[in-house]
Amino acid sequence: MLVDDSEHEHGRSTRPLHALGTSDAPVIPQPRPHRPWRWPRSASPPPPAQPPAQPPADPDHPRPIYFYDQHDPYYEFTIFSPHPIEWEGHTYPTAEHLFQAHKFITDHPDLVTRIRHLHSPREALEEAGRLRRLQRSDWFDVNVGIMDNILHAKFTQHPELKASLLGTGNREIIEDSPVDPFWGCGRDRQGRNELGKALMRLRDRLRQPTRNDTTRSTRASGQPGGLEGSEGDAKWESSIRRPAAY
Repeated sequence: MLVDDSEHEHGRSTRPLHALGTSDAPVIPQPRPHRPWRWPRSASPPPPAQPPAQPPADPDHPRPIYFYDQHDPYYEFTIFSPHPIEWEGHTYPTAEHLFQAHKFITDHPDLVTRIRHLHSPREALEEAGRLRRLQRSDWFDVNVGIMDNILHAKFTQHPELKASLLGTGNREIIEDSPVDPFWGCGRDRQGRNELGKALMRLRDRLRQPTRNDTTRSTRASGQPGGLEGSEGDAKWESSIRRPAAY
């Protein structure tokens, strides 16, 4: 079969485009019309970011109050807070001063004066530690009762503190000290929290004032309970436990 090579030149057709058949015409690409981008039908746009759901408040089990750091709420519940206390005719700069002084109040009045005049509660704590060998022999039997008495004096002499304590409702109060598992809850929060318990006892007592509150003795005898009062006072004192602590 003879082939007419006049229509081919180096493998390309020499016929003009208008002479080509429909099936032979090259397809000239046309630009695609612009369409706005849409989510695929099989997918949906992600929902807007939402904050994590918070568990509803349980009025029967309110969250505990943790206190400890100076710049956090309820620092005034600590015995380091700068609230002076009048006791036996003298002014103690903080409850810590008064608490540490009680370790020597029965036998060493000179040490009581020394501690009362120290500049900071930290200094009072450290000085009492250095004098530990001279502290009263019954200290670990009476320390919790003494703390109750000191807190009562502090919160009744400063009405704003009393209002703050009563404003906590029925919430548990916990001293969040990582270094003290006796007065605080300790690093693992499994400690005894004796200071928090003392504050909650005081809160209950302030809700039920008795006539003896106005004449309550502030004697520094350190006798268990440290109070003289009505039958209600006796019940309150009987709840005090006095395990060993500093």
